Amino acid sequence: MRSFLKNKLFILGFFILFGLAACDRRNSDDFLKIGSEWFSANEFFSQTPRYTFQYLTENQQDVKIENFINRQLLVYYAIDNNYQRLPDVRKRFRLLERRLLIKEYFDRMVLDSVITKQRLLSEYESLDPYKKDLFTYNDYKSVLKGKLIRRFSEDIRVRYTNAVESLKLSSKFKPYQSNIDSLSKLFMSKLIAARYDSVSREPVNILKTISFNQPLYQINDNKVFLSKFIGLLSDFPLVSREERFSDPESLSKIIETVAINSYVYDQAKRLNFDKNDDFQQRLLFQKHNILYETAFSRKITGTISINDDTLRKFYAVHRDSLYMTKQRYEVQEIYITDKTKAENILNRALNNEDFQTLADTYTERYQNKPRKGYLGFIYKNTYADIGRCAAKTNIGQVYPELVLSGKGFSIIKVLSIEKPKPIPFNKIKEKVLNDCKKSKIKQKRLELLDSLKHKYSYYIDRSVLFN
Repeated sequence: MRSFLKNKLFILGFFILFGLAACDRRNSDDFLKIGSEWFSANEFFSQTPRYTFQYLTENQQDVKIENFINRQLLVYYAIDNNYQRLPDVRKRFRLLERRLLIKEYFDRMVLDSVITKQRLLSEYESLDPYKKDLFTYNDYKSVLKGKLIRRFSEDIRVRYTNAVESLKLSSKFKPYQSNIDSLSKLFMSKLIAARYDSVSREPVNILKTISFNQPLYQINDNKVFLSKFIGLLSDFPLVSREERFSDPESLSKIIETVAINSYVYDQAKRLNFDKNDDFQQRLLFQKHNILYETAFSRKITGTISINDDTLRKFYAVHRDSLYMTKQRYEVQEIYITDKTKAENILNRALNNEDFQTLADTYTERYQNKPRKGYLGFIYKNTYADIGRCAAKTNIGQVYPELVLSGKGFSIIKVLSIEKPKPIPFNKIKEKVLNDCKKSKIKQKRLELLDSLKHKYSYYIDRSVLFN
């Protein structure tokens, strides 16, 4: 009996050790560990490209790393609290996987046939030696790819169009246009009723209220009816106004897009594109984005409450720093294109000749104004150098130098200065609301991060970023 217990404890201990080892398993590019979760350098570089990170100062690099840690703390909090099991998050995960897999299929079918490795290498070789010394091919590959996509955009567009036509043939896609026309009419009548009844006008919700028993299209010899189409539409959501569903031509295009997307998704799954390591990595990183957004919404933005009293208090505290008009300068100018002549008039103005008389006689622009050369009240950052020079000039004084202005020269005099004054609350309420939200979000975020840094242990291996 004792021997049996001893063996049983040994087996149990083995599995505990194996489990701990499995939990602490680390890949070569993992550089941040929070709790039991490792986050990779590749995920870090998906947000801060390697080719820019390596040339930042050490302080700038520290800021980037700290920002990534803060972000991943929220991701880990979401994982630790099973946000990935929430219905809305699971739906977003599912839609994300479908969207990325469809993109993966078209990238392999079309994009990779245009943006070939040979073209990428050729583009890299054409860089000036300075850039090639700074960046390796792999570091700069994403930039090169973006340049080639822009250069061959028309070729890529044509190939995508041809690819869709080819998929329609291979999938035996066949729309039933007369049935689609009938459905669009029914949709229009339901849409009108929904507007009068003030109910949801989401296209999927309206379609669910329609009784329609005719097939909309056929694909791979299988007829697809409205109920199946609604399910597919939910899996491949389109950014479409409800009016497009009431137009037969637009509805036909929507149906075609959904049908081909569904077919492409099935093909990509059949070809195991979703098992590819690079695809899995991109999917994971974007799932982390969703978890971060969910945690940020639930723990930060979703907890903020602002009423009118809160806004007025915020306005009162920050009025003098945020809600004042900018100082303005009342300026008159004498504009002359000839430099020698301008220098002569400037000297006369500085020797206290009447500025208005000089302006009436010599200025070459704004001559039709009641007061020639009168610019009115301007801000420091307007009229190019004129505003900046006016800000350096006292009331009643002429700026002591010519101001380069377009193809000529300006001689300016500051007639008066309008000091900053408070902007009334009611005129700036929307800005106060936005500023108050930003302030509260910042404070909530700092408080949450502080609590998470006390709750979870984390470790970084900085050297991984420089391998």
